[in-house]
Amino acid sequence: MNPSARISGSRNNQPVGHIAYRKYQLGIPVPIKKAVGAYCYDCMGFYTDGRVDCENARCMLYPWMPYRGVK
Repeated sequence: MNPSARISGSRNNQPVGHIAYRKYQLGIPVPIKKAVGAYCYDCMGFYTDGRVDCENARCMLYPWMPYRGVK
């Protein structure tokens, strides 16, 4: 089975970073922009509290945070 085929779920309903995070777990290379989204996805606890801004201006990746400015 192709590793990409094991990634399930609708891409339309998943938070930014979910698919890239799953690809990383399977050992599939991820482009840098998608890797930033995957890092935020992991750091924010998989967005279990909702897709909101982390407000961590001290993070060096904060300028590229996918939900920056969302309250």
